[in-house]
Amino acid sequence: MAMSGKKNKVSSEEAYAIMLEEANVSYDYLLALPEAEPMLKKSFRVVRKMGERKVNGKTLNVYQYFIGSSKFDTQEMTELIEATLDKLAELGIYDSEIEVARGEYKR
Repeated sequence: MAMSGKKNKVSSEEAYAIMLEEANVSYDYLLALPEAEPMLKKSFRVVRKMGERKVNGKTLNVYQYFIGSSKFDTQEMTELIEATLDKLAELGIYDSEIEVARGEYKR
């Protein structure tokens, strides 16, 4: 999924989820009633609706959720930063602050 260009623009939340996946950050899935989605979004940093399932005659949504970087340990945060820097380079995005960060985390 592209993170730039008019056709393929993604929200900042989706871009964050993509970076979490690329950094191999753990995530999980849960089933919930559709009306529970606002509560889930308050409880977890990123929540994605992945599909629907019928359970006992009720339609439940399948949600993927990520805890969020504020709860990461040092290794998880390092992997997220490195994956993000790699993605920025892949997209051709360079500026002085990114280059300073790249130098610090690529040692």
